[in-house]
Amino acid sequence: MEKVIQLDKLDQLEFLLHQSMKGIHLLFENRDIARVLSRPKAKQTKEFSMNKLKKMQALLADFIAQESLQDKIDYMNSLDEKTFELLVETYFNLLENSVKEVKVLH
Repeated sequence: MEKVIQLDKLDQLEFLLHQSMKGIHLLFENRDIARVLSRPKAKQTKEFSMNKLKKMQALLADFIAQESLQDKIDYMNSLDEKTFELLVETYFNLLENSVKEVKVLH
């Protein structure tokens, strides 16, 4: 069963993404961003990629569902290292797509 995400949670995510577009990362430490994003991307099979995509979607839905910025930070701090890294990767993939979308609209 898929989670239903409330509109106010999406507005909060949009705010966080806009801040990140400006280089203001309210959720992540710069060292964590650099560590995760500097890893070489492993070549993956389509099956593994679909598995990873499902995990990313579920993780992002859980993350977005958190009530406040502090709740989101607490949620991230509760994750094991691999899951946290997956969340960082997911967030920055979303950010990259948001930046591309903004460029296309202008």
